[in-house]
Amino acid sequence: MAVVRTLRAIPWRVRMEIVRVVAIALVVELALRRLPLPRVARLLGVRIAADRAESPLPDGPLPDVLTDARRRREFDAAARVMRHWPARRMCLRRSLVLGRLLRDLDPALRLGVARSDDGLLAHAWIEVAGVRLDSGEVRFVSLVQPDVGR
Repeated sequence: MAVVRTLRAIPWRVRMEIVRVVAIALVVELALRRLPLPRVARLLGVRIAADRAESPLPDGPLPDVLTDARRRREFDAAARVMRHWPARRMCLRRSLVLGRLLRDLDPALRLGVARSDDGLLAHAWIEVAGVRLDSGEVRFVSLVQPDVGR
């Protein structure tokens, strides 16, 4: 009964956004299990960034295009859904879902690594207009495409 009360308390627009994010997350989950990552990213409208550019964390307010009411609902719905998603290693899934939601802004998926006591750790995040939309994990170094012919 508490779940029903909780659902009733969520505004209609937010509920619709949650349904949309769940649908995208299901597509991402199935695609990651069947297809190589470059193809999944291409299908979702997210390019994989593999250049040497640095991606700073936002040190001030995000650009207006990322903070309007619709984008805020998308971010919040994605956070709600992915927080309860039944899979491990959520950063790639979360990044692909967010990239799909932001596809009209030409999002870039970055993959990075960091050393730990146990070996290497991997992480994925989304950038829009060169701004990293990941609130933490600055220790990860972005993977780059190797220079061919040098």
